[in-house]
Amino acid sequence: MSDVQFHAPPTVFPNHLTLMVQDMEKQKQFYTKQLGMTVIQESETELFLGANKEDALLTLKTTAGVADKSSRQLGLFHVAFLLPNRELLGQLVYHLLENNYPVQGASHHLVSEAFYLADPEGNGIELYADRPAASWAYQSGQVVMTTERLDVDGLLAVREQAPFSLLPSHTRIGHLHFHVHNLEDIRHFYENGLGFAVMTTYGDQALFMAQANYHHHLAFNLWAGSNAPRRSERQVGMVSYSLMYPDEHARTQA
Repeated sequence: MSDVQFHAPPTVFPNHLTLMVQDMEKQKQFYTKQLGMTVIQESETELFLGANKEDALLTLKTTAGVADKSSRQLGLFHVAFLLPNRELLGQLVYHLLENNYPVQGASHHLVSEAFYLADPEGNGIELYADRPAASWAYQSGQVVMTTERLDVDGLLAVREQAPFSLLPSHTRIGHLHFHVHNLEDIRHFYENGLGFAVMTTYGDQALFMAQANYHHHLAFNLWAGSNAPRRSERQVGMVSYSLMYPDEHARTQA
């Protein structure tokens, strides 16, 4: 195991995502009732949601004539919400299972424990908790990650026992994962332009990047195929995302 350490909080991390949606009320019910997000501000065409009453993690926007999300589309693969600990992750997952909301997968990545699902309009979501950073292994400067079967019963057994109602206030966006056409162009932009480092790769199909030795803040894959279409302006999916910098100096130096 390397002596590389993760310095929390990350130097730069994704802190907000905007999605175009078709059915605002249906999406509101999912994000507030199933995921326990708090409504910060809303209008007929915009809804700001967070894990507290001040900091929006997610904005939902709508307009007339929004088209369905394509099954193969460039853009968001999933948004990953990082829970403060595995007990609270287990509490939320137990709540979803109790409400018969379909969970699409569960994985142990060595650095984290994760559950996968989608919102009612097909936007991918990961719910995860990090394993202790001291247990992460590094080889040649890259973090060791894998995808193994998660001991779901074991995690649920240690869950916070109180009934779930609200997303924990310290929940944030841990990472964003995207479908893209070209990994080399992506790597050049984020590595040379914004100072992110490559933390690991999955062959020539996926790239994981981060700052401050985190396992990944951003991930990119080619899994949608070389001819996957771009999202149109009036189509379900990601409109934009933002990165949080620790101060103005760090932002201007990027």
